[in-house]
Parts: sequence; C-alpha cells; structure tokens
Amino acid sequence: WGKGESCLMSRFLLSCANRCGAAFVLALLVGPMVLAEEIYYQVGFTNRLRLADTDVGTDVLIGSMGPADDSLGMSFSPEGVLYGYNRSTSSLYTIDTTTAATTLVGANGLQAVESLTFDATGSTLYATSGSQLYAMDPADATATLIGALGTSLDGLTVSPVPLDVFGIGTVPAGTIFGIDTRELFVVDVVTPSTTSIGSVSANETLAFGPTGT
Repeated sequence: WGKGESCLMSRFLLSCANRCGAAFVLALLVGPMVLAEEIYYQVGFTNRLRLADTDVGTDVLIGSMGPADDSLGMSFSPEGVLYGYNRSTSSLYTIDTTTAATTLVGANGLQAVESLTFDATGSTLYATSGSQLYAMDPADATATLIGALGTSLDGLTVSPVPLDVFGIGTVPAGTIFGIDTRELFVVDVVTPSTTSIGSVSANETLAFGPTGT
C-alpha cells in the first residue's frame, strides 16, 4: 500500500488478474444504485458474466456472452443498463443482467479497448485503448479520440460521491479514476491527463461500492 492510500483505498473494490471462480476477472462493476445492495458483476477470459454478492459471499454464474475473449470492459448507465465492449469484434453491446444475452449497439473499429465507464450524466462512455482516451456514444458506439493520457489504464470507474483524495484535495462526484500496473490515478478527461494517487496491491480493474465506499 502506498502513502496516503488509507484515506481512499477502502472506497474501492479492487481486483488483481488472478482467478475468481473459473476465470480471470478482467471487468468488475457494482450493480446500479436502484438495486440498493452491494452486488458486483464480473467477467473474465471465458466471457461469462457472473454475479458476486459481497454481503452473503455468493458468486453465481449468470451465463455466457459468446465465444471466449481476452477483454470486455463493462459499465452501467445511470438508468441501470449494462454496456460491454468486446475488442474481438470491436463492438459495443448492451447486456441482459439476468441471462447474459448481448445486443449489438454498433462497431467502431477500436481493437484494444481495455476499460469502459460512463460519465456522471450517462451521455458519454469513456474508453481507453493503450494510452489513448476516447469518448464513445452509447447510442451507436461512435468513438471520438480525445487524446493521449500518458499512461495505459486497464480499469476505469466514476465516483458516485465527492471524495477527499490524498495529494489532490476534494474532487466532485463524477470524477473518473483509473488503475494500471498497481497504480491508482485520477483522470482528467478534458485535458486529457492523469494524476497518480499512489500504489495499490492490485491491478486490472476497480469499482466503487453503491454509496461510494
């Protein structure tokens, strides 16, 4: 754990690239706020959607989303619709959280997308491909290059509440955080740029709890 992490790290559920159930966890996110409980959706190399309830300690397979893949970023819209990006098909999908069935939104040609998160308004999906940051339209998957972040990010998530961040100060709800190579960042999608917060004992993916804890 890096300097200053105690003030922030407890707010995240972090995951290493190690086995959870039958697959490496490559995407992890909390269920939508409307569920009012702490459940997490996860997917790995096998492209199977799983549901983990941290209150009761269960991990349940929902179903397969298609052929095995090495990456699928996921994010819930504010309305509770689950979106996923499959880099094997360079396409954005919506995902049925009860069956794991996918519906194509559109293809945009991006082949190395590692992470995906909505902004606070739900109008834009942010995606990283290598060190490049893209804005993606959730209506048709059209992707627009914002610019280079200076570092590659394997995981993105957005804060549901304001947070006091070590070395930075208070950041508003809707601030985007990223993780890569055991280091946590605050992401500025305007400039674009990243600010390191510190080192963590995890990588690949991260998610806030439903109340920002």
